Amino acid sequence: MSETKKDSRQMILDAALSLFSQKGFSGTTTKEIAKEAGFAEGTVFRYFPTKKDILIALAEPHAVAGLKRVMNSLPNQDEESNLRAILENRLVTIAQNKDLLKVIFTEAQYHEDFRKEVFDNIGTHVLGTVAGYMEKRMETGIFRSIDPIVATRILVGMMLSLLVTENFLPMKDFDQEKRQGYLDEIVHIFLYGLTKR
Repeated sequence: MSETKKDSRQMILDAALSLFSQKGFSGTTTKEIAKEAGFAEGTVFRYFPTKKDILIALAEPHAVAGLKRVMNSLPNQDEESNLRAILENRLVTIAQNKDLLKVIFTEAQYHEDFRKEVFDNIGTHVLGTVAGYMEKRMETGIFRSIDPIVATRILVGMMLSLLVTENFLPMKDFDQEKRQGYLDEIVHIFLYGLTKR
C-alpha cells in the first residue's frame, strides 16, 4: 500500500473514531465520515465496504496485532514475568483506546449481529492467542491440564476486576503502587491460588 493510500485510509479511520465517539456507531453515517475526512463517500467504500469494517479496522491493530507483538517478545524468564507482561500490555491498550472501547461496548449491548461480528473478528483471535500460550505451558507440564480457553477467560476476568476497581469501585488511596500490587496479586492468584505455599 502506497503512503498516500495509507494516509487516506488513516484519515478515514481517524474521522470515523471521532464521529463514533461523539454520535455513536449507529448514529454516524458513512457520508459524515467521508465529509469529516475530506473525501467523497465513494472513497470510504473503496477502503471499507461497510461501516462495520471501519470499526473492525480501528480495533484490530490494538486488540490483535499489539497482543501478538507482546506474545512474541515475552521475557521467558518465569511465568510471573510472562503473565505480568501480557496483562500490562492489555491494560495499557485499554487505557489508550477508551473512546474506541466505549463505542464497541455500547453497540455490542444492543446489536447481537454486531457483537457476533466483533467477537468473530477480534475476540476469538485475542482469546486464541493467549490460549495458545496457555496450551504450550500445559503441554510442557508447567500448567496443569485444563481447557486453555477457560484458563484464558479466567485470567481476563481477573484483569477486568482491576479495571472495575479503577473506574467504578475505586479502593481508598488506589495509587500506582497499589495498582501494581493488585496486578501482582492477579498473577500470583492465577498461578498459585489462595492456598498457602
